[in-house]
Amino acid sequence: MDTIENVWTLLAAIIGLLLALFKYIETPKRGWLYLSGFFLAHLLSDYYWTLYTLVMGENPDVSAGMAYFGWNAGYLVLLLLAWELQQKKAKHFFHPLMLLPIPIDLLQFRLYIRFGGILNNIWEGVLVTATVCICLQAILYWWKQDRTYVPWLHVLLLVFCVSEYGMWTSSCYDWVSDAKDPYYYFSIAGCIVFVCLSWSVGKAYEAQQLVYREKSAQEL
Repeated sequence: MDTIENVWTLLAAIIGLLLALFKYIETPKRGWLYLSGFFLAHLLSDYYWTLYTLVMGENPDVSAGMAYFGWNAGYLVLLLLAWELQQKKAKHFFHPLMLLPIPIDLLQFRLYIRFGGILNNIWEGVLVTATVCICLQAILYWWKQDRTYVPWLHVLLLVFCVSEYGMWTSSCYDWVSDAKDPYYYFSIAGCIVFVCLSWSVGKAYEAQQLVYREKSAQEL
């Protein structure tokens, strides 16, 4: 089941990357560039991890820099994407609920640190928590102040980050069977988000009413 999960995650990252690249070629906006960079970085670790497990028959060491380099870079790009496509007014909005991920992350960090990988846990935990805070800020601003459009990008990013937290937490425990292991269900949720991210970036640009230069059929 682990091998199957590694393969479907790799395929989801490839599909997400292709969709983001096609969108960026058609409309060269920074949002799709960030999204392409995220998928490219994610693909680097997914590809390495999948090949390593297929050849060696075991997972790479949790502290291995190569195994986590792509994911670590991807979380940084994801944070930039969430900030870049947030409404300007939402960036100055504050609500106490947007700080909720911080104490939750501290509790989870105490759980994760028992398994090693101190630098990875600090880096990934801080970036994912910051991304969740930005997503909650955008969602709460829409809920409290402006309901002209749904911030689908930040909703999907929030689902992805929650799925990452779910995979990290569930991997810390032993489960009776794969069918009862929440890890795989969270992984499927993250893969579904991958396929929808390019669409959500487009919705964010439509909401900002940005006008693109018309291209000829030959250019397209």
